[in-house]
Parts: sequence; C-alpha cells; structure tokens
Amino acid sequence: MRAENLFDKIQRQRSNRKTRKTQPYLTYTEKSKRSEKLLEQIEEKIPDKKCLNEALSQFIISDITAFEIYFKDLFILGLKSPRFFNSESEIGFLFRFEKLVDRKFDFHDLIIIDKEQIELPELLLQYQNFQNLDIINKAFSILVDDDFFHNIETLTFKLFDENDNSRILATDWKKKADEYIKLRHDLVHDFNPELGLNRKYVTELHQNLGIVVLTSDIYFTING
Repeated sequence: MRAENLFDKIQRQRSNRKTRKTQPYLTYTEKSKRSEKLLEQIEEKIPDKKCLNEALSQFIISDITAFEIYFKDLFILGLKSPRFFNSESEIGFLFRFEKLVDRKFDFHDLIIIDKEQIELPELLLQYQNFQNLDIINKAFSILVDDDFFHNIETLTFKLFDENDNSRILATDWKKKADEYIKLRHDLVHDFNPELGLNRKYVTELHQNLGIVVLTSDIYFTING
C-alpha cells in the first residue's frame, strides 16, 4: 500500500471510529441486533425464496463485518490501555509488535506520522486482517503476551453447583467461526446465485460468533 493511501485510510478509520460506541461490544451487539431485526422483517413480509436467500446472504456479510469491527476496535482499545503500553515496557512492547508489521517506514512517512499525530495502534491495525482467525489470535496473543484463543477457550462459568465449572465456548467454536467467515468470503468474492442457504444452520453459526465475541469481551474485562 502506498504511503499516501495508508495514511488516508488511517484518517478515514479514525473518523469512522468516532461514530461508534467507545465499548466495542456495544457496537457489535447493536449492529448484530439491527441485522437480526431486518432479516426477521424481510422474512415476514417477502415470500419470494430467492429474495429471502439474498437477504440471508446480506445478513451473513453484515455479521462478519460486525465481528471484524469488534476486534479492530478492541485491538485499538487494548493497545491504548496503560496495562499493555507504558513507558516501562515500551522497548519490549515494540519488539513484540514489530512481528505484526511487514513494512519499513522512511523519513517521509515519519513526517506525515508526526504531522497527522498518527498513533502506533493505528499503524499496527493496518497490517491485520480481523476476518482471519489465525491473525486475530496472533495479534491478540502478542497484545496479552499469551495464547489468546487458549485463554478464552478455558474461560468457565458456574451454574448452580459451585464446584461445576462449564466452559463458555463450545469445543467446535473455531471450526464453526472459520466456516462462517469463509462463507462470507465466498458470498462476496465468488457469489453462487444457486447456493441454497440453510436458515437454521446460519442462525447456529451466527450464535456461535456472538459467543466468541462475548467470551473475548469477558476475558478483557476480567483482565482490565
């Protein structure tokens, strides 16, 4: 990406973030609920099967967008937290995060960065793809200096029995999330108009994605 395009993109993202909630989970849930409501209203009022299939396709696309935005905003918020970035750990922090950037910045770049007051989290964000589970895990594992997915997978809650701890995420959560993301990719980049989407299964994938976001939010809430 050319330097001018990179910095223009950062400015647009900065502007867009100002329109969203300061808490990434609230942005995710609001967008998710709007998509659910829209799909339900279409199903109630439009009987045409092809239109319903198209509406379900758009629901999937919107769902993965909300998922991506959640992790983008959480990444920025986490990087700005004093818990993860302060003067005492700055050298170690930079050493860890250079693994996420495949680019060298020249003097011209530094002038623009200084002039536009572009922050390190904004730069790091440009080189992440939060529609890819492996990249999400890599970025957040570096952020928390531990295996992020392992940490959220092992989160538990208590039901009625105080000695009974149950995991929040299902054992196949990653498989389902990856399948959902790939489905969205195919709908956007290699659309098959004859593809018959299963409403019940899409709902199952949607709910799984919501639990992944919720668990991630609980993890970061617990850890400050």
